[in-house]
Amino acid sequence: MSEKINFAYNGQNFSFEFQKENTMELIIKRFSSEAGKDIKELFFLHNGDLVHPENKISELIDKKGGIQILVFDFEKEDEEEIIKQSKELICPICKEICMINFKDYKITFSNCKNGHICSNILFNEFNDFKK
Repeated sequence: MSEKINFAYNGQNFSFEFQKENTMELIIKRFSSEAGKDIKELFFLHNGDLVHPENKISELIDKKGGIQILVFDFEKEDEEEIIKQSKELICPICKEICMINFKDYKITFSNCKNGHICSNILFNEFNDFKK
């Protein structure tokens, strides 16, 4: 049985059908091809959690039977602007100061002034979110 996966990106919606047994890697590659974007320039959220390519589609299915994925661009800095690593903990979505929690070797960013929650960040990805 195939599942419907919806991606919301820059005001556009993209829908694809995939089998539950597949990993998100297949659907992410298909989305990036359709959207004309490099996968390395994007990050994907499902219910506030970061979607990793190794996630199985069956892990993301909600009670309604569908999957809604929000897609965001990693912010590009101007070439003249120097990328700095923040001394503060910052929200990966709005870049405001936030709190972090550690659980099961994963990080959750929360309590920024805009109320964003971004979870399941792996330790090796942490420094990328501080830039």
